[in-house]
Amino acid sequence: MKKYLALILVIFMSPSYADDCPFDQDARIKENFERQHKYKGSRLIENNLVLVVPDKNGDVYINIGGCSHYGVNVEYHRSDVNKDMTENEFMKIILYLADKYSEENIDTKQLKEVINSQNWLQPDPSTLFYFFNYEELNTFEVYELMKDGRQVVGFNSYS
Repeated sequence: MKKYLALILVIFMSPSYADDCPFDQDARIKENFERQHKYKGSRLIENNLVLVVPDKNGDVYINIGGCSHYGVNVEYHRSDVNKDMTENEFMKIILYLADKYSEENIDTKQLKEVINSQNWLQPDPSTLFYFFNYEELNTFEVYELMKDGRQVVGFNSYS
């Protein structure tokens, strides 16, 4: 029995198993280099897996791909903090980010329908954090938070 337990531990602790990723990270990096040419002044960070694009009052972080889940994460790190952002202003930013930066991974027409019909779950009404009912087998969360003195408005969509 101890032999089998040791074998199982070796298999699951093996570096090749831990580093295994079902999505092709080299292809993801290549796509990011191609995206970088599309957005003037952009730069790659986090081992070329995240593209940072300058936008009006801050930077947009674009992370498309993944390992456990394929997903789209877009965050707008704003230097002009609006602590009194209304839900309507917030949703306009989400639509803008999805339309301009999701690389057509998000159906903005469907997203607009979700927003207009308020088809979401908001765990805490005092925050700008929502789970959208976007697609049946998809998690779509939108949020606003403060990070390093900047206001971050973003979304995660993954399946």
